Amino acid sequence: MKKVAMFLTALMLISAIPMAGGDTLFTFVDGSGTDSSQFGFNVTYLGDINGDGYDDVAVGAPYNDSADGSRPDCGAVYIFFGYPNMDIFHGNNIDIGSANVTIYGATTGDYFGWSVAYGGNIDGSGGSIIIGAPDNDTADGSKPSAGAVYIFNSTAFVSSGKTYSATDANYTIYGEQNYTRFGFSISGGANIDGLLYDDFVVGAPGKVYFYDNMEYSDSPGGATTPYHGWTHYGSGLTDEWEHGTPSNSDNDADSDDFGPYSAYSGKYCWATDLDNDYSLGSSLSDFMALNTTDIDLTDSMYPHLTFYDWLEIEGGSYDYCNISIYRSSDDTLLLTLEADYDDTHAWQKNVYNISAVAGEIIYVQFALHSDSTVAYAGWYIDDVMVYENKTGKAYVFYGDGSLPGSASNADVVLHEGRGSELFGYSVSTGDDLNGDGYDDIAIGSPGYDFFRGKVSVYYGGQLDPQVYFHDGFDDGVFNGWAAGGAATVSISSTVYHSAPYSLLISASATTATYITKTMYCRNVSNPVMSLWWNP
Repeated sequence: MKKVAMFLTALMLISAIPMAGGDTLFTFVDGSGTDSSQFGFNVTYLGDINGDGYDDVAVGAPYNDSADGSRPDCGAVYIFFGYPNMDIFHGNNIDIGSANVTIYGATTGDYFGWSVAYGGNIDGSGGSIIIGAPDNDTADGSKPSAGAVYIFNSTAFVSSGKTYSATDANYTIYGEQNYTRFGFSISGGANIDGLLYDDFVVGAPGKVYFYDNMEYSDSPGGATTPYHGWTHYGSGLTDEWEHGTPSNSDNDADSDDFGPYSAYSGKYCWATDLDNDYSLGSSLSDFMALNTTDIDLTDSMYPHLTFYDWLEIEGGSYDYCNISIYRSSDDTLLLTLEADYDDTHAWQKNVYNISAVAGEIIYVQFALHSDSTVAYAGWYIDDVMVYENKTGKAYVFYGDGSLPGSASNADVVLHEGRGSELFGYSVSTGDDLNGDGYDDIAIGSPGYDFFRGKVSVYYGGQLDPQVYFHDGFDDGVFNGWAAGGAATVSISSTVYHSAPYSLLISASATTATYITKTMYCRNVSNPVMSLWWNP
């Protein structure tokens, strides 16, 4: 089974419709479903999709294992048609066996039903239902967890008692990149472009494998129990790693002040010593190490590590810091990220490409080495995250009688920040916030600025220029670019505009030079290209 990102919120197992007075009228239950299918993960009112005058409801169960249990976590969606006196006819509990329509995911681990939305009239055939499967691997399996959305015309559901598969969808749109989780969120039934048919938006936020903001005040089992799985020890050097509030937080001139005035975020962080200089060893081979808990990167491709730190050490050939990555199963050293370190005397953000350990289960080690001479305030660490380095996106599809088969051919692609921000984790549309006659779009980014979060709002009718292609080179690969003339093209780790990679072009000064990339612009006659460059 595919792993589920650790940042997910608690899940509802049962969904109920309350009366105005607070009493439960009746309850939909998973009495005859599969264990741990998480029926009720989401609930969506669909309007009257079967045309009988009563509104209907859909319930997602993304961890369902299919009717016969042969496709673990393929997911399922149950549709219940509304009718008078549902509680009287069924009693207090309406079992999923009474669902009028059941749709199962196509493939193991797709999580079909993770998101469900009413799509409205997107192609002239009437109402529609849009269902997300964010861990779908695309039709040919070439793009793991690229994701997919399935669109069903509601006319298919007029007769009750039917069972469908995701493969019966009227339209299927696949994600464009590995691990972006297209279909994680969906919102439909909107008029964004002001034309005849309804439009919808699909989020693809990417994935976070590990995050810790250090904001826990007490060890769960007392002083001997590690915080959130972190461990620490010394080798020839006294281990003084501590979790808590920096002692310099009172911001005065006392002799007991060491380190920063506060944690980078919140109240707490890790430090080599919160209220004193770090301890001394006898040689540079002596160190004290702080290790994260295990981080599962078995389904990753371009994982990155980021954290904030504050540093004051003796430096030079005396003391230094080391950031290393080890395989959890046998403690094999897989990657060394730093073997030296300069003082910062301020909190700073660090970003490392750790794609070399993709596919492994790892832990990250922060180690301070010290000889027998001078010690200083030491090393403070906060807000550690490991994430898939794909920029979160939201895709806008205009209902115009046809839909593309790939997210790369969406009418508009919205993107902000980096994959760590989880842009597209939630999407919402359907309201005209500024009164201009177009429905607007709100996109949630809960991972923004180390999970402080943000919401970005875009006015409908003003999504111009439309983005048909975007490449920030963040994954460190060419992605189809080719050189022409005397040009040679390579990926540079030089940081421009806060990106970890850039495309570096070199050529003879006397020969015409160009690079090319095939793109597809849907329903547009005058595409415009913009770029950042530094000759």
